Amino acid sequence: MSKYVTKELARTAHRAGILIGRAEPCAESKGYGWDVMSYEGKIIACVINDMGYVPCGEQITLGQLALYCDEPNVARWAYENQADIRKHMTCLAGQPVQNGAEV
Repeated sequence: MSKYVTKELARTAHRAGILIGRAEPCAESKGYGWDVMSYEGKIIACVINDMGYVPCGEQITLGQLALYCDEPNVARWAYENQADIRKHMTCLAGQPVQNGAEV
């Protein structure tokens, strides 16, 4: 079961934590998505808008990754290895885009 965290903790986790998962913003969520961070031994799912603003977050469990991440298996691997998903060979989350194609 998730537990709401303060705006300050969500922002700190987003700034200083390790990005282990992501759910991209979509029309149904009105431009909001999730960045899931490993921070001080906790998993913090940070709500994030298309401008990078973090208004709130939730502390979640490993079993809830599928609810907050587009690639929950990669997120589990990243959490267990304390690795940033942007460095995982199968994930392009956060990679730069050039000429409309991810590189």
